[in-house]
Order: sequence, then C-alpha cells, then structure tokens
Amino acid sequence: GIRTGLLDGEDLAALAAAQAVATLAFGHSGHAAAGAGPAAREAMVAQCDEAQVREPAQAISSGRIEQAVASLEAEGVLPGVLATGGLQHAQGVAELVGIATLPVARQRGLAVAITVALAVRARERGLGTVFLSAADDAAARIYQRAGFRRRGTAGLAEPA
Repeated sequence: GIRTGLLDGEDLAALAAAQAVATLAFGHSGHAAAGAGPAAREAMVAQCDEAQVREPAQAISSGRIEQAVASLEAEGVLPGVLATGGLQHAQGVAELVGIATLPVARQRGLAVAITVALAVRARERGLGTVFLSAADDAAARIYQRAGFRRRGTAGLAEPA
C-alpha cells in the first residue's frame, strides 16, 4: 500500500512538500515534530516560496541529486507526501541522505520503502557503492530492514 516515486525538477509543489516533511521529521527550525501530520506539512508548504525550492530543483534537473517521496495508496489515509529521501553521488559512489517520515505516519514502512527505492535507483544508475549513515540505533534498524549492513561508523572530523 506504499507508493514511491522520484521527483523531477519541475514538480516544485511536491519538492516543497518533501522539504516540509524533512523539516517536521527532523525537528529543524524549532518546528514541533511530535505528532505532526498532513496539516502541519501543508502549513509549511503554504509558507514556502519558490526560492526555497529552486536550488534543489535545479540539482534534481541536472542529475546531481535525486529525491524520492512516498505516500500511502489507500484513500482517506494520511494524504500526500509522507516520507522523503535523497540520493547524491560522485565517482561511482552513492549516499542516501535525509530519509525522513512525517511523524504521524511513522511505523508504516515508509522509510524502508524510500530507502529501498533509492538503493535500487543507485544500482540502476550503475553506482557500485551505496551507503548511508544512521543518526541512531532506531534509524539503523530501519536501514537493516531495507537490506543494509553495518560496516563502520561515520563521523565529522574537526581540525585540531
């Protein structure tokens, strides 16, 4: 019952919805994430202007990144974009980034569906290495359900 798809650079409304889902899911900009649903997503989309989606839309159009979204197929059940994630790549290596689910839609397999869709897309593009970094053990379990295995720990380096 989950539908996934890749956005093109022309679908600014869906891209704005994807950005709103990520903002609410990750609690960015002080937005209260707990229990956030379609109404909170739509309120954020209504406040979004084209400039906020222009750069990612251009990156999608150029092929530098790909953005996937997921929704539920059943009518009347949490409409619209409910999960999102990105694929960025260079020199045969793909990184899956920003995999996020609208808080009210969690525990329905949407993050796994996004992760699988992006990994399949990376393989279709001929990218030999596909990786991602989990923020915590709960996220790691989602990625393991999608078929990923732990290989190491990633972190940010800071100058001495």
